Amino acid sequence: MRKLLISLVFAAFVLPIWQVSASPSPEPGSAPLLTPSQIISGINSYRAANGLPSYQSNSTLMQLAQGQADYQASIETVTHTGPGGTRPIDRAYSIGYGNGNTVFVSEIIYGGYTATVDIAITWWKGSSIHNSTMLASTYQEIGAGVASSGDRMFFTAVTGYVVGAPAPENAGVPIVAGDDETSTESEAPSVPSIIIIPVTKSEPREDGSIIHTVRTGQALWNIAAVYDVPLEELLEINNLPQNAIIFSGDEIIVQEATEPVVEVEPTTDSQIDTPEPTEAVAPTIAPTEAAAIVEEATADEAEVNTSASAVAALPPAEQPGITGFFQGSTARWIMVIAFVGLLGVLGTSLVMQQRTVETATVTGNLDPLTTPLNVALSSESQEEKQFEELPRKEQFEHLQRLGEVALMTYDLKIEDIKPHNHWLNASFKLLSASEDGADNPDYLLRIHHPKLHTAARVRSEMQWLAHLREHADLQAPEPIKNIEDKWVTMMDAPGVPEKRACTILTWPSGKQLTAKQVTQKKMGQVGAWLARLHEAGQEFDPPKGFTRPKWDWAGLQGKAFNVKRDAARADLSDEQLEILDAAKEQIKDTMGQLEKRKNALGLIHGNLGVDNLVFDGDEAKATDFAASGWGYYVYDLAVTLHSLANRDNLPKLETALLKGYRNVRPLPDEEATNIKTLMAGRSMSQVYLMTALIDQPAFHKQAEERIQEQFDYLATYLI
Repeated sequence: MRKLLISLVFAAFVLPIWQVSASPSPEPGSAPLLTPSQIISGINSYRAANGLPSYQSNSTLMQLAQGQADYQASIETVTHTGPGGTRPIDRAYSIGYGNGNTVFVSEIIYGGYTATVDIAITWWKGSSIHNSTMLASTYQEIGAGVASSGDRMFFTAVTGYVVGAPAPENAGVPIVAGDDETSTESEAPSVPSIIIIPVTKSEPREDGSIIHTVRTGQALWNIAAVYDVPLEELLEINNLPQNAIIFSGDEIIVQEATEPVVEVEPTTDSQIDTPEPTEAVAPTIAPTEAAAIVEEATADEAEVNTSASAVAALPPAEQPGITGFFQGSTARWIMVIAFVGLLGVLGTSLVMQQRTVETATVTGNLDPLTTPLNVALSSESQEEKQFEELPRKEQFEHLQRLGEVALMTYDLKIEDIKPHNHWLNASFKLLSASEDGADNPDYLLRIHHPKLHTAARVRSEMQWLAHLREHADLQAPEPIKNIEDKWVTMMDAPGVPEKRACTILTWPSGKQLTAKQVTQKKMGQVGAWLARLHEAGQEFDPPKGFTRPKWDWAGLQGKAFNVKRDAARADLSDEQLEILDAAKEQIKDTMGQLEKRKNALGLIHGNLGVDNLVFDGDEAKATDFAASGWGYYVYDLAVTLHSLANRDNLPKLETALLKGYRNVRPLPDEEATNIKTLMAGRSMSQVYLMTALIDQPAFHKQAEERIQEQFDYLATYLI
């Protein structure tokens, strides 16, 4: 089995330092083959080409960077975690950078076999996050380190800024290769006189909303800090782009109205059909569209945080511990206000470029929470279109490189990465390295489609899986958290036009069967598993911000996939529309009947076809939960049977499925008799999804074939 080649890993930390302590230095690694000054020279040449002054070499940062490079070489692992579990900020804290003053540091790293400085810098340029560290205007000093282990190189660069320090004497003079420290006398740049009005919290309004009126010198990031709200959350709530600039007098929504808005809409073709929840289901199944958007935008604050692996050069107001600092002396307040105001006026556009680990970004002005998938795909940027026009295999290769970068944000020992599937999501099987003769579990790495799966939706899936893990009899995949204790890692990489949500799950043990191999006994096992899943869902208390698709009438017509129905229908022939409309009337009537029943809906799997099942002895298990959401329990059974629709003994398989289910929990005949119609509903939902992908060259053939398969079934259903 070949050893996995990971060409790069990056992370950036920016945290304030309030005091100085001591800790032991790491043991040095192998002798470096290249010099740290080459890294500094390369970065400064890049800054000069962009009209920026050079970073100045700092001996303390040089020691800090070299120590981490040596440590990485000594353990042959690319990581930001140092000896004793230390972070970059901890190491800067202990080494005494800034002599006790408030400082900010940002660390970027790169590791690869036979790698060079040029390769590292080229890669950093290709990623917006890496690039923002190299082109930051808030840092002044830099240190670098190079180490090797065999033919594997490890590069580290650390940039820093000391609050209150005078401008460096050699500003604007690049450091050339071979000179670890260069200094040239020059005048310090003048600082403009700026009027700064401190941010004062506004009181909540009657409906619970909080609106802040912008004053002179204020910026979004220091508004976010004072209100203790993630910056990206402010951007989402106010529908602002990453590079937004605000002006005095603007009103910023800090918190949406908290009064609940519940609306049950009628079952029509053009509106969302939102059935009432069962008594056992805690959340409301039928929020208005505005409320649904708020659910996704206002993710649990504890989960939307600065990532150790995906954030560079964030300003001080967004860092942990800032509240405690604000509680200090008046002089400290004055210093902070002045610094905040200066950066707010001069550096807003830079700050807007920073990313948080669990907040999705969107190209252009499209909002993934409100823009239909088929409309979003037709509104792609040139870069996105170039990616979509690549053959499927090449797309997969680009996504694998992104996955390899994301993998380094997890504390896993992986020996190899194998392509698994590339459809709406790209997935890879991660083969664990064996230690001490023991076999470690393998994992599934998923890279989610950016216009279908928002970070909030993916995170909610992980929360649901974590709950299911408490039910041992379900043997659900275990979601794995990254080094920042987050389930979702947002990552971008050269060649992939948009930032993607990445997750890792344990690989389920067992054997996958084809549709022809599924027996009546196996179907009984599936029925029992679904019943246990539905019972577990009734015990689940959704946390704040939990958002999953709804498989109601509107959901089956494309809403669950964020597909615009009218746009999808435009891609169908008159004959296909005639078949679809005939089946739709019966599906609509069935959904209306189920809507009136109590205890008929809750959290379901939503996509438990044969390809999402594995069998381990006498137990069935589910794999992919990406479609899990709110829906009618009987629909789950219909989806499973739909994947076996071509079997001659389908009635016997259905009987076995229902028997297995009813051995665990009841299912009234009034609901079970709707299975056939709901199988047609499954076909209808697949038609709408495939039409959104049929114009994508990499998926056209498969989407076209799947659409035809669905119409073949619908035609049979109508006979």
